[in-house]
Amino acid sequence: MNAKERFFAVLDHKKTDRVPVMPFSGNWGAKLAGCRLGEYETDGKKMAEAQWRAHELSGIDHVNPQSDNYYIAEGFGLQTRIQEDATPVVTRVPLDSLKNIAGLRIPDPYKDGRMPVYLEAIQILSEKAGGNAVVRAPGTGPFSLSGHLLGVEKFIYTIAEAEAEEDEDTQKRIMELMEISTESLIAFSTACVKCGADIVQNGDSLCSLNMTSPAIYKKYAYPFQVKYFNAMKELQKTHRFATLLHVCGNNTPIVHEMMSNGCDCIEVDYACDLKKYKEVSQETGTLMFGNLNPAEALLRGTPEEVYLEAMETLRTAGTDNFFVLGSGCELGIASPIDNIRAMVSAAEDFAKSVPDTVR
Repeated sequence: MNAKERFFAVLDHKKTDRVPVMPFSGNWGAKLAGCRLGEYETDGKKMAEAQWRAHELSGIDHVNPQSDNYYIAEGFGLQTRIQEDATPVVTRVPLDSLKNIAGLRIPDPYKDGRMPVYLEAIQILSEKAGGNAVVRAPGTGPFSLSGHLLGVEKFIYTIAEAEAEEDEDTQKRIMELMEISTESLIAFSTACVKCGADIVQNGDSLCSLNMTSPAIYKKYAYPFQVKYFNAMKELQKTHRFATLLHVCGNNTPIVHEMMSNGCDCIEVDYACDLKKYKEVSQETGTLMFGNLNPAEALLRGTPEEVYLEAMETLRTAGTDNFFVLGSGCELGIASPIDNIRAMVSAAEDFAKSVPDTVR
C-alpha cells in the first residue's frame, strides 16, 4: 500500500497496512533539506525540492509545501520583508480602517502575492509523488487572514470592542471582511486542488480559544468555516481530495463545533484532550491528525521518548481507522530527523500489535 492509498483508506475508515504518519512539517522540511527559508518561501522549485528531499530522508507519508501565513494577504497588498533564513516580517497591512473594505478585491491565486510560489511547488510535487506521497497544501483561514489584513492586534481588539459596545455597524463590517477572506481562501484552495493537492487546509489559529472565546469563535469564525468547507464539498464532486482544519491551542470546549463545520480532518493540538476528540470524531466521522508535543518530545526529546509517546497516542486513538499520527502543531525546525523516523517506526510496530480487524 503506498502513501496515498494509505491516507485515503483511513479517510474512508477502511483497513490499512498501518496508520499514516504526517507531522506538520513545512519549514522543518526546508531546514532538513538544507534550504534557506528566504529561498524556500519565494521559489516554488526549491520549495518542492526541499519537501521531496525531506520526505525521502524521513519516511513520512506526505510532503508539506508550507512556510509562513502571508502569501494570500500579500495578494491584497500586505507588504513583507523577506529574510535570508527566517519567515517574512510584516511591514505594512492593507487596511488602516474597516471603512476601507470596499477597496479590497479578491486576489488571483495564479498571479498575486506569493500564492503562485506555493501552486508551483504543489504541481511539481504532485507530478513527482504519484502515489508515493500525499501532497498537503497550506491555506490561511478566514479569521486569521482578516487579522493579517487589518493587523492582528487591531482586528482582535475591534471585535472585542464591537461586542462590548454592541456596535452593530462595526460587527457588520467585520462580517464583510470575513466574507472577503473566505472567498479568497476558497479561490486559493481551488487552485491548489487543480494543481494536484491531496489535502487543502483551513489554518485558522487566530480563532483559537487561546486568543478568543467560544462565543467569538461561534459568531465570527464558525459560520465562515462552514462556508469554506461547503464550497470544498462542491469541488469534491469532481476532484478527490480531503479538507483539513488546523487551529492551535486547547479548543476542547468547542470540539463539537470544530468537527461539525464540514471538515474531513482536524489537526488536534497536543494541549487538547485526545480522548474527547476521539469520542466526538466517532460521532461525526472526522479524521484526526495528532497530537505529539512538537516543543517537547519531537524537538527536545530522544527517539526513544518519541516512540513511547507515539505508541501511547496510537493506543488512545489509532485502533479504529479515524487517525493519522502527527504533531500537535508545526514541527520546530531543529527537530531531529531520528525523532520523526521514530514516529514512523511506532506506526509500523503498532500495526503489528493490533488485531487485523482494525487495521
